Amino acid sequence: MIHSEEPALLAELVAHRKLDDLGLRLPASTVLVSRTPLDKTLAALRAAGYAPIAESADGTVRLEKAQRPPHLYA
Repeated sequence: MIHSEEPALLAELVAHRKLDDLGLRLPASTVLVSRTPLDKTLAALRAAGYAPIAESADGTVRLEKAQRPPHLYA
């Protein structure tokens, strides 16, 4: 579940053609759900240029490790 205080932003995500595979829908104007697992949904949103922040069940921000590109060794 993803929530936002900006219903227009969530509606934009649902209408975004590149995000169709996520199966996004709005059960309420400020709540977005996906049929795709949360980690994959967040990754797809970030790849599309959005900046979602994951929260735990109690509403606290869940910190995630940044993905580092693999190092190339010569």
